[in-house]
Amino acid sequence: REIRTPQCVRRVASMVKGSEVDGWQTPCLLDASLLVHHVLRYDTAKFDFRSAVQAALGWPHELSRLHEKPVEAASSTPPSLHRGQIQARMSGSAGRDEAKQQKSAWLQHNDGYKQLLATFREFVREVILPHLGCDVLFQAVPVLRCVLPGSVAPCQPHVDADYFHDASELNFWLPLTAVAGANSLYSESAPGLGDYAPFDLAYGECMRFYGNRCRHYTTANDAETTRVSFDFRVIPQRLFSPPSEVV
Repeated sequence: REIRTPQCVRRVASMVKGSEVDGWQTPCLLDASLLVHHVLRYDTAKFDFRSAVQAALGWPHELSRLHEKPVEAASSTPPSLHRGQIQARMSGSAGRDEAKQQKSAWLQHNDGYKQLLATFREFVREVILPHLGCDVLFQAVPVLRCVLPGSVAPCQPHVDADYFHDASELNFWLPLTAVAGANSLYSESAPGLGDYAPFDLAYGECMRFYGNRCRHYTTANDAETTRVSFDFRVIPQRLFSPPSEVV
């Protein structure tokens, strides 16, 4: 099956201004079996995300020790790492325009990040697509996150419906380090159930969950290791309705 990625797909992850419909008002058209948490396992040799991210961050060692990397000027620090350093109070923040320019330059010129994106697209094609069994639209650029020891909670309790996301979206969360307890992502197992528990995953595992209606969050990282992960959203192509243009 062909994965189609029209320009509108890049807006799936940021539809606050692109949609006229409250995310809570749209019906979920996904099969009920997809609303249950599910762990996908994949071949880390074939999909070597870890090496690509190590190259992208300029850190050839264990990613769980990323906090040992000397703090450098914001202009020479990968945006994801710089954000993590800010949250861990290791570095000051850059202005919004400056941060945007740095991120744009990094995305365009960092070979490790380019490799991550190439591997990610193959992962969607060879793992996610067969798993869902249909043509899909997916978030073109996954969100890379670095959560260092001592970090504040990077993600407050929320559901994606609060941000105008389509009710038929699915979330995929892929850690590049072992995650458990406070050094993980917490989620309820079903909308409104409130039975929050952290995902317990190893490298080579990816969690599918219904983040559109299942409340999820992270806590302050009180572990001695860094958590590195990336996440993205997918929607079956047949269920996607492009957002209206804002006039």
